[in-house]
Amino acid sequence: MIRKILALVFLFSSLCLNAQSYMHRLEIVLQEGDFIFQDLDCELCEAIEAVTQGYEGYNFSHVGLVKRRGDIVLIGEAINEDGVVWTPLSDFVDRCRNENGIPQLLVMRLRQSYQSFIPSAIEFITANTHRAYDPIYTYGDERYYCSELLYDAFLSGDSSLFNLEPMTFKKPATDRYFPAWIRYFEQLGHPIPEGAPGINPGGMSTFEGLKAVFVIGLEK
Repeated sequence: MIRKILALVFLFSSLCLNAQSYMHRLEIVLQEGDFIFQDLDCELCEAIEAVTQGYEGYNFSHVGLVKRRGDIVLIGEAINEDGVVWTPLSDFVDRCRNENGIPQLLVMRLRQSYQSFIPSAIEFITANTHRAYDPIYTYGDERYYCSELLYDAFLSGDSSLFNLEPMTFKKPATDRYFPAWIRYFEQLGHPIPEGAPGINPGGMSTFEGLKAVFVIGLEK
């Protein structure tokens, strides 16, 4: 019995150290302007991920942009609790840990030819801090969901680095909506915006101007 308890304590300690090691490596890798794509675990998250596969077949349901000031790392994002905010890295990462405490995320970096867009993107997010979250996922209504925020942050003139595509809330290869989306929009009292222009984290991660620099805990 004692041996089993000690084994469990050792396993728990190893997992904690492993998680801390990943966090330390992540802090070293991150540069200003990096994108962090997350695989979150929730019913709506699974529905989002099922619609569009991300980079190399990974699934993503959230994305944020890195701002770095020395050792201080903040993530610009749009979340349903607070709208547009700068979130400390540790809080951002804690949302996507698996049952073993390992974060489930991918860090991607703009290729050199696109690096000049980063300062204005950081300024845009800062200027729009506290703008409300967009629960309807409709583009251009002065509210933001995560990938919509980064789409507008990287606008230059009338075009962005990324592309808007017709959104779908239906199961792939069917004409049936995900039950989670039916319940979600019924609670909001809003019709499902099928076919409206939008962008999701998975689609954003496939942009050819982004390259992967660090992956943790993701499964295909």
